[in-house]
Amino acid sequence: MDERQWAFYEGADGSTPVRKDLEKARLASHETTKLAALMRRVQDRQTLPGDVKDLGNDLLEVRLTGNRRIFRLLYAEEAGGLVLLALCFFQKKSQKTPPNERDTAERRLKDWRNRNPKD
Repeated sequence: MDERQWAFYEGADGSTPVRKDLEKARLASHETTKLAALMRRVQDRQTLPGDVKDLGNDLLEVRLTGNRRIFRLLYAEEAGGLVLLALCFFQKKSQKTPPNERDTAERRLKDWRNRNPKD
């Protein structure tokens, strides 16, 4: 089986907004460790119940719960599931995923697909 890899969305201008969102979140070391473990489980197809939620429209959500904060990483499986494309990272403050975050992820996914068409 081919190795799945994480990739961070990159805008046409070379910007990396997901990396900026991660920096802005100022994750504590235990949060960073937990996020890395979650991402590894997704990559290895070894997720546990509650790790990932299907949001529809090809979007998936990695669910990171810290001591006092909750974060979400929205992503899509691309290139036959071999590319795990990180689209959006944010601190969750309400029960539902904020529509603007979903919209951002959907817009970035569409942009990525337009610039990386399937053969």
